[in-house]
Amino acid sequence: GSGLAVPVVRNDGRPLSQDRILEKKKKKQMAEKARKLEKKDERHHKRKMKQLKDKGKELIIKARAKSKKDLEEAKRRRAKINAANKKKAEEQREKATSAAIAKAKSVGEEEKTKMDKGIKKQKKKYESAMAKAVKKARVEQQKTMMEAQRIIDEAHKEALKKVPGAASQQLPLTAELYPKRADPTGSSKYTPPKATTK
Repeated sequence: GSGLAVPVVRNDGRPLSQDRILEKKKKKQMAEKARKLEKKDERHHKRKMKQLKDKGKELIIKARAKSKKDLEEAKRRRAKINAANKKKAEEQREKATSAAIAKAKSVGEEEKTKMDKGIKKQKKKYESAMAKAVKKARVEQQKTMMEAQRIIDEAHKEALKKVPGAASQQLPLTAELYPKRADPTGSSKYTPPKATTK
């Protein structure tokens, strides 16, 4: 027994039966035991929590150290990668630059060839246009000359009509101007020669 004093009287002062006294004693003992266990549990819990806390602290310190190490390692790796990438980028830039220069040169050559061809084409066009214009001008000139000749001839005929006995003089003139069209009688009507156009 725990030697706990259990009251043997009720609140109203009446004595308790032996069974009830034992029952109460038992209840009190149980309550005490429970309280002790609770305290023990509490102590155990506190100790466990402290252990966990310490363990946590330790883990945090370790994790921080690892994290720092990893970070430094990552930095080193990144620096290495960056250096490699920079080199690669520079090489690519150089390649691209020389390729662009080569392309510009070839495009320049192509453009020059195109321009030369274009100039030749334009020259040909100009020459052919000029030739056509000259030809046309010559044809027009011929037409104009023939027209002028016809007008002169008509005027000559009219003049001869007004001069009596001068009709005989028409023959040599007509024969001279238009040998193929000459009419000794002077009766045929004048037809100017057609302009030849190609």
